[in-house]
Formats: sequence, structure tokens, C-alpha cells
Amino acid sequence: MRAEQYQKALTYFVLAENRDAAQTFITTLPKNGPKTAQAQAWWQAAQILRHQGMALTGYEMVPDFAVYDGWYSSPYYGWGPEGSPMTKSWISAGERQCVQLSQPKQDNHFMHYRWQAVKLAEKSADLLPRKSQTYAAVLCHAAGWIWAQDPAKVKRLYKRYVKNGASFPWAENFGQNCPEPDFTASGVGRKERE
Repeated sequence: MRAEQYQKALTYFVLAENRDAAQTFITTLPKNGPKTAQAQAWWQAAQILRHQGMALTGYEMVPDFAVYDGWYSSPYYGWGPEGSPMTKSWISAGERQCVQLSQPKQDNHFMHYRWQAVKLAEKSADLLPRKSQTYAAVLCHAAGWIWAQDPAKVKRLYKRYVKNGASFPWAENFGQNCPEPDFTASGVGRKERE
């Protein structure tokens, strides 16, 4: 999944629920068609990755610790079962090197799949009318997904919204209280239908 070799990746999912989520993600990815349909597909793919990314693209060890369901992050990596960094780790130097070589080249921070989801949400926004509620709501949700982890990226998403989007009363809590994007709203897809 991480290398975008989706069909190959399906065979690696042992749990049916994860395999089904991966298949849904693959099926959701946009095909050719109207911009609004593509935007909605990118949005749906972003939501799947945001909510099921640990199972779909999470790393077992660093940076996501999917093996622990994401409850630990890198400060715990070298700790042994005794819980003390001063104690020799149960992870060998060779294993540590393998883990370091397999880390993501980009977005190599804890819960990296959230940044991947944000990128998909931005692809959705790229295809939407900038003054629409849909555009604003997609960016709002994307900002919320990384609110506590990446304030600089949240600020860039907000600046993008302010520069291009229309004003909405809920936007004063941008990234916090976001409405669902309305892909059926007036103006979204109108030019495609005309």
C-alpha cells in the first residue's frame, strides 16, 4: 500500500477487515470523469486513510508502532522490556538497522498516514470550486487531522483557505469544528453539468 502497489498489497493483509478496507480504498481512488466526482473520490480515500491508516499503511515499529496499535512512539523504541533506557534493549543492532532502512522517506513521523490523508484531501480541494462550502470543509477536516502534530502545516492549510475560500461562520474554529463537505451543494459540479 505504501508503494502504491495496491493489488499486490492485498495479499499481505491477514485480517479480512483490513483487506476489505484496503480494497475499499483501492476502489475509491478516482478514475477519469467529472472533477467533482474525482474530488469526492479523493476525499473518500483521504477519510479511509485517516481513519484506517494505521492498519493500511502503518509501520509495525518506527514511526507508527502499529504492533502496539499506535500507543507508543519513537522515544520508546530503544527501551527493553524492563522499561529503562539504561538497560540493554531487546532489539538487536541488526534489527534496529533494518527498521531504520525501512522507515518512510517522507512524513517519517508518528502517525505518518495522517499526512498522507491530508495530501489526498488537498487533491480533493484542488478540484473543487474555491468559494464552495465543500472546498472549505475539506481543508478544515485536513487541518484537524494533524492539528496537534503539525501546527505549521495547519497554518498553511488555513492560509490556503483564507486566500482562496469563502467565509463561513464555522471557519473561526478552522480545523476543530468542521462540517461535512457537501458534494451536492449548489456550485459544486455546476459547470460540469452545464
